[in-house]
Amino acid sequence: MNRLATLDAALRVTANPTVEPLLGALLVDELSRRGGSPPVLPEMMAKAGEFCLATEVPALVAVYECFRQTNQEPALAAALDELLERTFRTCRGLERAHLLERIWAAMPYSMRAYGYLRTCCLDARFDDILRSYPDERVPEDDLAAWIFLAQVALRSGEHGEARNILSILDARHPGNPFVQELLANALIAGGDFATADAIYLRMAEHYAWPAGLIRLSDAHVGQHYASAEWDDPPERFEWLCRPPRLDATRLFVIGVDDRYAKRYLPGLLSSLARTYPQDGWRLHIHLINPAPETGDWIAGLRQSGTPLCATVERMAPRATETSDTRRIIETRTYYACARFRILPRLLEQYAQPLWIIDADMLARRPIDTLLAEAGDPAPHLGIIPLDGRARARCLYEEYYLSMSYYAPSPATLRFTRTLARQINHLLACDRWGWGLDQAAIFAVVAWFERHHPDFRIARIPRSFVSDIDKGHSDAYFHSLVGSVE
Repeated sequence: MNRLATLDAALRVTANPTVEPLLGALLVDELSRRGGSPPVLPEMMAKAGEFCLATEVPALVAVYECFRQTNQEPALAAALDELLERTFRTCRGLERAHLLERIWAAMPYSMRAYGYLRTCCLDARFDDILRSYPDERVPEDDLAAWIFLAQVALRSGEHGEARNILSILDARHPGNPFVQELLANALIAGGDFATADAIYLRMAEHYAWPAGLIRLSDAHVGQHYASAEWDDPPERFEWLCRPPRLDATRLFVIGVDDRYAKRYLPGLLSSLARTYPQDGWRLHIHLINPAPETGDWIAGLRQSGTPLCATVERMAPRATETSDTRRIIETRTYYACARFRILPRLLEQYAQPLWIIDADMLARRPIDTLLAEAGDPAPHLGIIPLDGRARARCLYEEYYLSMSYYAPSPATLRFTRTLARQINHLLACDRWGWGLDQAAIFAVVAWFERHHPDFRIARIPRSFVSDIDKGHSDAYFHSLVGSVE
């Protein structure tokens, strides 16, 4: 199909009023260069009256491919971004996967296309296959359908079947990140961490988020656990408010910047005071790049009798920053990881149990019985797994880090040092990405479970934290996650 026909087809089916003038202008230009007459333009732009994503997607993708590497590419890419959103929100099942796959093929560098298609594949249902292929004869070249079948097999515990399907797909589509991530999931389910790690390392060359952040092999985790090379230097963190004689029975830790401190700290402090009216609690605030007035405010709270302590660290802008998007990703990654990087120092300083929580939390009831209610009254680590299917779905999201527990023990200190070193190593290797803290803790938990069977881990029920979508009467904390942009 030549450019003229491609533009005509796109104009007839597009539902994007923003991109129509651009397509019209391109059509006029093509008509002129081919000796055509602009007066026929209104006739060619006659709308069919109904819009269908099944025709709109290939039409706009074809236009994008025709005009890629021209000065029109940014506007056309923005139109495809809008089309991605409509496709993801409007379509369902295998049809949605096929359409998203078409957009992804045209612009594989788009993290939004990658994220949407990845979510679609990971949420696959067998019913979608049955509706599309009632005879269950899936064509060999239908990549999305076969990924769906592999994902269904993984969730059903048929790891060998999933591995067979994905190995064939990997040979047919080398380097496809969706195939590689699911293949690594299947290998891990079968206990082959080293081969899975090799896949993640290959993925990291192009797809740092999310699977490319995971490191699982004994050689990798063991090497960085044993090496103090990845420890933060002593001067990395400084105390703003030092702890007094340790008399708190419940010690909570949060990490915040100026914005989160102002937005969430008052509510958290009020909820802790209501939940523990007889004192017996303390909040440790780890501040990243605070303004002087934020430090003064924290110091004033302390002087007024609020039971809190604080540490500070500075994140210097990196010389390699190339875009606002990159800077946002790096900043958010750093903030999310900071509280886990300082955790070994806090365990040594306080020598008492620590609860790391999100800043946007509200205390609901005392945590005194939480671990016993979770089934283990004396663990080294307490952590919330998302659900029983997480390993087959999305490894880096297996653990929900809005609340976790750390006992004052040599084993826990060893765990937190390993975790901090793992994060520092990934940051040093330029593996920035939202979810890095989750990817690192997944890898370190898996390593400790393999090599330290005496390391006791309590699996805390997800219902112990409620949020804006789900309310739980047995929740110890309420999370405000998702309440702000």
